This record gives sequence, C-alpha cells and structure tokens, in this order.
Amino acid sequence: MTTTLAEWDEKIAPHLHGISAGANMCARHVGQLVYQPTFETLAFEDLQKLERLLSMALDKVQRARRDFREKPPGD
Repeated sequence: MTTTLAEWDEKIAPHLHGISAGANMCARHVGQLVYQPTFETLAFEDLQKLERLLSMALDKVQRARRDFREKPPGD
C-alpha cells in the first residue's frame, strides 16, 4: 500500500503529534509532584498505575518503531 504525503499528513501525522503532546504533558505534570503532603492521598497508588500504563505505552511505541523500520517503503 502506498500513500501520498497529503494522505500521511491527514491520517498518520495527527496521531504522532498527539502521542508527542501527551508525552510532553505527562513530563510537565510529573514535574509538579515536588513533595509529599502531610495528609493521606492515593497519589502513590496512582503513580504506580501510571507507571504501568506508561511502560505499556512505551512497549507499544517501541514495537511500532521496529515494525515501521522493518517494512519496506510502499507496504
């Protein structure tokens, strides 16, 4: 399957931009977690869940990158 630059810009590029924006947003928000409060929160459990989620997302990105590299142009 071949695609034109215009089709790529319409169908693929928005997803890449969204992934990048989400990663940047995550990095910014994590930077705001500068101290542990004196009251009880679920923050630690939430961070554990987020770590698992981000780990799974990274695995998917790495797999997609490998798949992308292995495909010949036009497939």
